[in-house]
Amino acid sequence: MDEMLSKMEDTRVGSLVKNLDAFPKVDTAYLQRTSSGGLFTILTVGLLGTLMCAELFHYLLPPLQQYYVVDPTIGYRVPLELDISIATECEKMVVLQSDEAGGTRILNDELEAYPENFGSVRTAVGDWADQVMKHKSLEEEEIYGCRIRGRIDVSNSGGRLMILPITVAMGQLGALLSRLDESVNFSHYVHHLSFGTTYPGMKNPMNGINQLTMRPHEHFTYFLSIISTSYKTAGRNIQTNQYALNGFKSQLGAGEVDDPGLFFNYSHEPLALVITHESINFVSFLIHLVGIIGGVYTCTGIIHQIIHTAWSRLVKLVGWGQRKDAKRFDAGWSPVMGQDRPRIVKTITLSECGEDKAFLA
Repeated sequence: MDEMLSKMEDTRVGSLVKNLDAFPKVDTAYLQRTSSGGLFTILTVGLLGTLMCAELFHYLLPPLQQYYVVDPTIGYRVPLELDISIATECEKMVVLQSDEAGGTRILNDELEAYPENFGSVRTAVGDWADQVMKHKSLEEEEIYGCRIRGRIDVSNSGGRLMILPITVAMGQLGALLSRLDESVNFSHYVHHLSFGTTYPGMKNPMNGINQLTMRPHEHFTYFLSIISTSYKTAGRNIQTNQYALNGFKSQLGAGEVDDPGLFFNYSHEPLALVITHESINFVSFLIHLVGIIGGVYTCTGIIHQIIHTAWSRLVKLVGWGQRKDAKRFDAGWSPVMGQDRPRIVKTITLSECGEDKAFLA
């Protein structure tokens, strides 16, 4: 291979190709290695390694991208998952669901309800511990409430989920009777409330919400705003819904009349959220790596050249090192040869040669 290249260089075509060489070689005898150059090399390698690892991490695990589109699922039905504890016996409550069309259905048969010691649930939550201590009457007696959990389908166009005293369903007379029952207490703890499958990183604002009241027949209303969500990653495509807690009301205003209980008012937004991992292709990844390597190598080379040139001129301007070299030169040191100067010790006339010779020590 070397012989072929050597023969090629001897020809006219070889000379032309040689003149086009964009990578000229420098003889190693003219290379100057410095400590500053070695330091910059170490820094360059470290910086290149860090940036290349970051680019590789970005390629393998791209960040989530979010954008909004017009929701095409208006009018569809979505799953509502509920898990809540209420400080009232199950037999004294009814669960209703109504939609914007005016239809109402009873959900007692679709949801699971069983007795639960509400006091133990309440005191198990750290945020409630201080509140429980303030209400000794509630702390001293055991309150057997109800745990309601299950999944139902509701219209995503909007509606209302209600948990009411069962006597309210009897009309005005029942509503009057329910207010005479002092055991009805709507202190509650929401274990879970969602409108679809949970994707990684998804948060449900109602999870962990709790309210404690000393008064019976209290009224609690939550306002929820639902938005359709599409979560798309490599190998996964989850169609779900997330929501925001837009408001809460526990006290009725002047002139307002409403039934005691828990009310979850939900409405649907006309926009849909799309969450996806937008990863670059492999060719773009290689282009980014080449750009990083070339950019870092070029920039560090320029910075090193500037610092080296400035330092050399500063040394020449101040005169550092000249006095030391001068003293060593006067003492017989040659900065060129790196050794003592040859000195003539004595001159002897050689009769055989007929000329004087200088012998060096």
